[in-house]
Order: sequence, then C-alpha cells, then structure tokens
Amino acid sequence: MIAQVKQTQNKKNQVKAQVLIFPAQLPEIEGTRIHYLFSVRQIVDVLRHADVQPVPFSPQYAEGVTEWRGRILPVICLETCLGIGLARETMPLRTIVARSVYRQKHDAQPQNVYAIVKVGAAVRQLELPVQCEPLDPPPWIANTSYLSGVYGSDKNLYLISDLVKILKPANVS
Repeated sequence: MIAQVKQTQNKKNQVKAQVLIFPAQLPEIEGTRIHYLFSVRQIVDVLRHADVQPVPFSPQYAEGVTEWRGRILPVICLETCLGIGLARETMPLRTIVARSVYRQKHDAQPQNVYAIVKVGAAVRQLELPVQCEPLDPPPWIANTSYLSGVYGSDKNLYLISDLVKILKPANVS
C-alpha cells in the first residue's frame, strides 16, 4: 500500500509543504511527549508487515533487514538509535519506508537512501509552518549526531532524524 498524501494549495496556487508526525514508541519523558517529524516527501510507503531477518554484528538500533520492492532495506529503531530508551512493543505500530537524499562530494547526482522505520500508529499530517520553536537537544538524548533538528511546542518534542547519518554508506563523507 503506497501512502497517498495530498499537497494542499493556498490562495495563490502555491503548494504548501506538509509533514507527518508520528509518536515515538515511548512513554512521556520528563512530562514531554516525543514525536518524529518526517516530510511527506520522505515517506515512500506504509507497510502492514515486514518480515525482519536479524543481521549479526549490526548496530544495536538495526533490528535487521527486510525485502521491499526487490531491495533489501535495514529496519531501524529510532528510539535505540538516538539512545532515548527501548521501544514499547505494546504500542500499535506503523512500519514506514523513509527516504533521504545525499550527495557525494565528487558526484553531482543525488543518491537516495532508504530505511524501514517502526513508528507509532497515531500519525498526524500538518501543513507548514507548524507552531513550534527550535530547541537544543535535551540531555537525555544520547546520540544527537543522528538528529538534524529538534523543535518543541507545549509538552511536545519533535525530533527530525538524519537518515543519511544513521545509514551512512562507507563512501559518504
């Protein structure tokens, strides 16, 4: 099932950017609800089920690999990757195929990297700008190098993961 996400247009006939927000698979931390924020362009597919095969000697946050459209993709846990706790297996989940783009210094063509990410099922779609402010990462996030942004509003914290850094191929600088 391919995620069908419409882009809305404002009165001037311009397409407005949209994001999808998924809850983390964690309880509140210090009274704050944790969410992951993805651009709608990053979400390539939503899967009902992924048969995950473990891979020896992989990073702790890599749950394994699975096949998607003829490709073998890593299945990652963002909570473990960021060092913010262990995911609760009792939470209803969605499994998404997320995409990010990188450029090698010597290559002008952008390259796509893909990962399968398990996220909370209560997805929300929002139009930018979202009412929030940029924040420094809280001290309980152990691996901030895997983040490209942290934003907050009320008692919500929105984390933007950097899939290129998480999945960094050996030849990416």
